[in-house]
Parts: sequence; C-alpha cells; structure tokens
Amino acid sequence: MYSLLKTQEPPGGKLLNPSIPENAVSLLVWTIRDVLLGGPAELEAFSSLLQKDLVAASEAEDVAFINQVIVPILHAEEKVPVTISLVEDLKKGELLPIFAGAEPGTTDNFFLTTRILSKKQKGTFKKMFKELSGEKVDNFTKLVDGKWDLVFDERAHQNQNPAKFKTFVKAVSGKQNVIILVQCKVQDQVVVFGGFTNKSFPILEEPWAHEFDYQIPYGEANFVFYYTPEKELHYTMTHNKAFGYIYTDYEEGGALSVSGDFFLISWSYEFQNSCGNVYDMKCVED
Repeated sequence: MYSLLKTQEPPGGKLLNPSIPENAVSLLVWTIRDVLLGGPAELEAFSSLLQKDLVAASEAEDVAFINQVIVPILHAEEKVPVTISLVEDLKKGELLPIFAGAEPGTTDNFFLTTRILSKKQKGTFKKMFKELSGEKVDNFTKLVDGKWDLVFDERAHQNQNPAKFKTFVKAVSGKQNVIILVQCKVQDQVVVFGGFTNKSFPILEEPWAHEFDYQIPYGEANFVFYYTPEKELHYTMTHNKAFGYIYTDYEEGGALSVSGDFFLISWSYEFQNSCGNVYDMKCVED
C-alpha cells in the first residue's frame, strides 16, 4: 500500500506519485497509520523504510511527500474515546425539553443533565457561569433556572467520521447560548474541557463551502474551562478572540475548534483531536 504513494523511478528525484489525487493520498496515509497502530511489530518493521524515504525526500526537496505522507505517519497515535455534549437553552420551545428535571439517581438539581461533571464540578461551573457571564447575558436567570436541550451527543467518538460531522453541523447550526462539554483522557487522567458562548453558531446549510472556516464570534460572556479531579481552571478570551470555528474539509467532513484549539474535535481526515493550546486567553484563577 505504501509503495503506491511513491513513483518507481522518481522524475527529478521526487518520491510522491503524481498520478494519485491528493484526497486519495490522504486516505492511503490514514489507512497506513491505522495498520501501524496495530502493534509495535508493524511500527518497527516500517520505521527503517520511513527513515530512508525521509532522507531521500529531503535530498530531493520533495516537500509534498514529506508533508502529505511522512509527517502524518510520524504523528500516528492511538485515539482515545471522547464524549461530546452540546446543550442549548430552550427559548422558543421548539426543542424537546430533555433537561426538564433532575437526572435519574441524582438530587443536585443542576440545570444540565450530564454525568460528565462531578457534583463538585457542577457546583464550580454554576458559580463561575454566574460570575463570568451573569451580567453580560440578557435574562441570565432563565439560563440557570430554565430547561436546556441536548442538541448533540457523541458517545465513544470515533475520529475521522464525516457522516457524523454532518449530523453535528445540522444540530448546532444557528444555535445561541451553547455549552460544550468534552470528556477525554490526557496522560491516563480523565479531564473535562468545556466552554460557553452566548453568540450564535454560524448557520450552515447544504451544500456548505468546502475548505472554509466558519466563525463562532467573540463575546464578553464567552469563556472556556478545564477540569481535573485536582484542578478547576477558567479562561476568558482577550483581543476579541473568536469563541471558535467550524472547519470544513475538501470532502464532507470537518472539525470544531474552540478558542484556538483549546480543544479541537475532528470528523475529518484533515484534522486530529487535540487539546491544551492556550493563547490570547486570561486564566481567571491567576
């Protein structure tokens, strides 16, 4: 499979096979990555060949082969299941009020029905929600005392699934007052990334533009947070930084990036799940 990506007799020393379309190159590379993640034996057997081609591509100044083939393979890593929940407050009553009551088995009466946050984290979030957004959002009391709707819920998230991206886009298109919760593992520790924006998500209708960045605007009430069992940190955006972007790729996939990849969730072969990028943000706890 890897040999298909290379020319047999590279013209001018170039390795990348010019007869294979760019999207096909990407698909082949991601398939190779999956095979390599099958175990250390596969990775060890492939490493010497990859090193040899990296040297050859560098000598031939074959930037395309390095960027499209070698770099993505070198960045191969096992994906961790991620849970994503996006919720929106009910204003018009057109959505099912699935957050109408307390979660079964709980008595904390938190306004979001979720098992992602612990009881302590729910208390912290509610306090900071009021502190950071309470005076900046109209009818804020209705947000913390009202009914919220779960508009998108991705369990056991599988990366690079363009079909799920379409479902996600339809769910969030045009939504306002949105809370995002993402649970994942970082260095074997369960952490929660999240954020709130009172600005509207962009309205995306099919067919939407490919290879485009749809902005979720800056707002004074916007904030993001990072929770572990030991830490609870909250960040506000500076320099009018956008809350996030919905990226679309060259096919039907895409990604959600919040606060400059503070966390990024991918449904595309072009992007990878990532988290922890902090810039143009102020930590409230500092």
